Amino acid sequence: MSDGQVAASTAPPQNVAATPATQMVPPVPPPIVTSAPAPKTETPTPASEIKLLCLSDKIEHNFVTGIIMSFPIEFFGPDWINEFEASSWKKVPNSENLEYLLRCFPAGDSDRNRGFISAQIELRKPAFSTKETYIVSLGIRVAEDDRTKTFTFVGEDPQCIYIPQFVSHDYIKDRKLVKDDYVKIQCSAICQPVRYCNESFPLKKGSAYQDYPTSELFEGPVNTTNHATEVDAASVT
Repeated sequence: MSDGQVAASTAPPQNVAATPATQMVPPVPPPIVTSAPAPKTETPTPASEIKLLCLSDKIEHNFVTGIIMSFPIEFFGPDWINEFEASSWKKVPNSENLEYLLRCFPAGDSDRNRGFISAQIELRKPAFSTKETYIVSLGIRVAEDDRTKTFTFVGEDPQCIYIPQFVSHDYIKDRKLVKDDYVKIQCSAICQPVRYCNESFPLKKGSAYQDYPTSELFEGPVNTTNHATEVDAASVT
């Protein structure tokens, strides 16, 4: 090799990194700007009218066609405490399937009620009956007395009005309500269909009201075994 010649390089060729291809980024679309919808003008809903249950008209009890029980005044004695007389079931007028029954304890149903007549008025529907909503007024009085104890309530379930001291023996004797040594107790029931109104005296479901002179609390309406709900009222003394 002459001095003027350049020797070929014997070193291995060096790898040169390839330039990456340019990546195409799709253009970003401009944001879509939407305006908020205009608020709707709503007409305020008027408050719903309150509906009250009420009686269609004043109830007049007909005791002649109701339940009448008669027992001698000898049953007023202490030996008869917790002994009772019961009527048969009687259909409630104007009702499809309601019946009522009167049960009286002439000497009181316990020592606590000695000297008084205790009373229970049961209201029931036969087992085969369908559900019926009703307003019922029950009335009870001593025959020929000008005072009547009444109860009015709304409900679908059987009810029992329990009056531990319905009327005192002294009251019966003082007002000469004993006839031929017998006392008569009269009970009446009237049923009306449920009606709504915005006047008159409202009735609350399951509540009882009375208009007989009273001196002690009674319980009602309750079932026959669990006298739990006390309502204002009591007995004539």
